[in-house]
Amino acid sequence: MAVLATTDDVFDLLQDSSLSDAYVNSILTTVDRILTKVFEYYTGTIGTGLLTEIQKYYAAHIISLTTLRMGAEEQVGEARIKYTGKWGTGFEATPYGQILLAIDPSGLISKTAMKAASIYAVKSFD
Repeated sequence: MAVLATTDDVFDLLQDSSLSDAYVNSILTTVDRILTKVFEYYTGTIGTGLLTEIQKYYAAHIISLTTLRMGAEEQVGEARIKYTGKWGTGFEATPYGQILLAIDPSGLISKTAMKAASIYAVKSFD
């Protein structure tokens, strides 16, 4: 694959970010590597326009989890605001991740957040 999304694409989503272009580019490179592996055996087609959107929202999701923590409630003096929305874990922890899941036509990205299976051996008592 290739990095199609730009730092400006990501900044358009984040809006109030003071992050460096170098940091966002490093996240985009990471996203490209992840998506290359995720879609390695995918036989469908995803156009460059949609792939750009997927990269953009994936990068915004990672950034919002690591650098730009999102609050559910804010208060300054007597003024208070509580945000609506349902937040979960994994990709459902940010609005960007939720959009990412919604725009992935393959459904493969949601599977990357699933836990790996574990096998435990039980000692025989015979």
